[in-house]
Amino acid sequence: MASNRKYSKALSFIEDGFKACSRNAIDLAGAAETLSAERYYAPCLSMSVLALEEMGKMFFIDGLLFAKSDGTKAEYFGKSLKSHNVKLAAVPMISTLATIVARSDPRFNELEIFRRALAMGHENWEQAGQEVLDLAGQENFEFLDRWKQSGFYVSLINGNKFQSPRDGVDPKLAECVRKFAQLSAANLEFALSDGNLKRYMGQARAIRSKLSERDHQILEENAEEMIGWLFGFED
Repeated sequence: MASNRKYSKALSFIEDGFKACSRNAIDLAGAAETLSAERYYAPCLSMSVLALEEMGKMFFIDGLLFAKSDGTKAEYFGKSLKSHNVKLAAVPMISTLATIVARSDPRFNELEIFRRALAMGHENWEQAGQEVLDLAGQENFEFLDRWKQSGFYVSLINGNKFQSPRDGVDPKLAECVRKFAQLSAANLEFALSDGNLKRYMGQARAIRSKLSERDHQILEENAEEMIGWLFGFED
């Protein structure tokens, strides 16, 4: 009984984390859109990256559903609260997480048009993310931390010249990242809506109640292998 109460409290914590990060990501993406409309492309870029970081953090919050206090998933959740790179490394999982939560919607099993909409949203998201990577000439999203800094602060070029963010940030790059962040936030907002988050938490509760200690250990081992493959770094 005490274990059930403890897990229910953990689920409430996770649900609150989902809501807080999603709302802030939406706010940040909205702020970036406003800045873009006024042609403040440098802070627009930075706000967009911050929105992506908040959504990357949600991947680690989700990992707490079946995490042990001394396990890999709990460890990486702690890192996600401190490391920008850890959150940005999780950006490729944003749409996957949205799709997983959206599968809790009754319409997923009942309506083909709903499933097609989810698939199309995922395809559009993947394309928008690839456009960011192609434009930057990068293979992962960790470089966005540098771009975020360049949108906030005056830079020293070659050790002898100051450059303001408005002169250093390419509007085309800023717009590309903004559109990706906005699409990511919209997909997550849709996935969490209409009671889906509550249903997702309920499913987790039902699964957790049936897990043996060995099952829990296997989940932790699988998580450790997956996280090691996805991130490949310690800090």
